Amino acid sequence: MMPPVGNERPDAATYKGFITWLENELDHAAVPYMPPPGLHRLNRTEYANAIKDLLDLDIDPAQYLDAETTVPVAARRLTADLQTLYDRQLSADEGHT
Repeated sequence: MMPPVGNERPDAATYKGFITWLENELDHAAVPYMPPPGLHRLNRTEYANAIKDLLDLDIDPAQYLDAETTVPVAARRLTADLQTLYDRQLSADEGHT
């Protein structure tokens, strides 16, 4: 238990001084988080929101952007690629048995 038995608690000025010192040490040692700059393709909602925020215009982004790839299409492609890899692995293994 702090403070140890028989010792008095520090006064308010000592607490404040310690807190200030600790904050300064932590701030000095901290590495600023700066994510690398990057670009990504805006989806339709993000595009419409950006135009609304910047130009105060309500637009239909479908007029300006290609159709978005849906998860099921991407999942089917991934499944097909994995099946191809699996089939190739099985063929290679059959030749070594």
